[in-house]
Amino acid sequence: MDDEAHEYTDDDVRRILERLHILQALHDALQRWREVTDVIHSSTSEKHARGRLREFMGFDDVQAQAVMDIQVRRATAEDRERIRRDLDRMKDELAIALEQRRRRRP
Repeated sequence: MDDEAHEYTDDDVRRILERLHILQALHDALQRWREVTDVIHSSTSEKHARGRLREFMGFDDVQAQAVMDIQVRRATAEDRERIRRDLDRMKDELAIALEQRRRRRP
C-alpha cells in the first residue's frame, strides 16, 4: 500500500500485526523445516504436534496451527523466498502505518 494514498486505521495496524505474527512463524519453521517435520512426524496426534511445536519453536497456538497447516510445497526455495519477501513487506507496511498514526495523533 502507498502510505500517501492510504490512511491506516487501527484495524489496518491490527491486521498487519496478525499477518506478521503468522508470517514470522512460517518463516522460522521453514528455516528449520527438517527439525519441524521431525517434531510433527514423531508426535502421537495433531494436538500433541501443536503442543510440541509451541514448546520447540516458542510458538503460540495460532502460530503452531499455521505451521501445521503448511502445505509441503511451501518448503521449496521459491516459496520460502516468497514468504521472506512477504514478511519484509509487512514489516515495512507496519512501520509506515505506525509512523502515519503517530503523526496524526496530538
